[in-house]
Amino acid sequence: MESRDVLRGKNKSGSGKLSTSKSTSKTSAKKSNTSKSSSVTVRLLKNTRYKITGISGKNYVFDGAGSVLQVDSEDVDLLMKKNENRPNSCCGGASPSKIFESA
Repeated sequence: MESRDVLRGKNKSGSGKLSTSKSTSKTSAKKSNTSKSSSVTVRLLKNTRYKITGISGKNYVFDGAGSVLQVDSEDVDLLMKKNENRPNSCCGGASPSKIFESA
């Protein structure tokens, strides 16, 4: 069994610092032999808990609106694509409802 990091974001009332906990998984994540890739700060806009596994194999857990995480640059496109094809806000609002934004 391989151990993977789960990154958790804190919401506005938290300190905004990242915490890392270990979890185990039966599936193995691909690991590259390249140096560490850069990361991008991403903020959750929805007031919900959101879990997602990135292309890199990292697990991200956002704990409510305003929570921020450093996301591997390899995974940023996956998160930002969650903003596409979203229905407009209620009551006929003109702008689509976003889930994530770069912080």
